Amino acid sequence: MALKKFDIPEIDDAISEAKHEEQLRKQQEEAERIATVLQAFLAQSPDIINAMRAVIPLLDAKKFSAQLSEDLRKSANSMTAQVGENLRKSVGEIEKRFIADVTPLIERVERSEKRVSVPILAFYVIITTLVFLAAFFALVIFANAHSLHSAALSQSAIIIAVCWGLGIAGIIYLSRKQ
Repeated sequence: MALKKFDIPEIDDAISEAKHEEQLRKQQEEAERIATVLQAFLAQSPDIINAMRAVIPLLDAKKFSAQLSEDLRKSANSMTAQVGENLRKSVGEIEKRFIADVTPLIERVERSEKRVSVPILAFYVIITTLVFLAAFFALVIFANAHSLHSAALSQSAIIIAVCWGLGIAGIIYLSRKQ
């Protein structure tokens, strides 16, 4: 069973009027509190003014301003010294951390400048090429030693070249697959 929503305009109007009256009452209370404070101030203001009139002639304006500026200068100097010391400590700590983090990086860069970087694919292709060149060199030496005919030598060279090509294709395929 669903709950039905009652929409009665009279109830809505009564609720909004109650809220409005509550706001007005709060505003009146605040205004009364401010009026009370102002009345107390006005009642004491002649006493405050008379006390200030009595004290002002006794003050030496130059001495008062000199003392005030000296106090301000001392406090500003002490604050500056404290902030400066904290800043120096912070900068020193940051510098130490930076040097500690950057030094190993610089050493690695210097070491890497002394060597030749070869991608792994190129390395495998070079090794495979060297193996097949060695096999071809052995074939040529064997052919000269046993006096093979040029047709057999050509056929063996073609077989080695095809195997080399398949080896390179296989290396490239396997390195791209990873």
